[in-house]
Amino acid sequence: MLEFEADIASETIAKFLFEHDRPEGPSEQWRLRRGEVLVVDEAAMVASADLARWWYWPTRPRPRWCW
Repeated sequence: MLEFEADIASETIAKFLFEHDRPEGPSEQWRLRRGEVLVVDEAAMVASADLARWWYWPTRPRPRWCW
């Protein structure tokens, strides 16, 4: 619903984590740029372990392909 009602492109947290766990880094469309915002809708539906990994993702050491 969020994608249609708010006109925000959406995907799952699992896909985000999968892309960012790849040794070569995420594909271009998954790389975050300064100023971009991630929105989580229905966080209660996300596995606790995945939500924790997503939540702490910005604090991990950044590989060279990041920013």
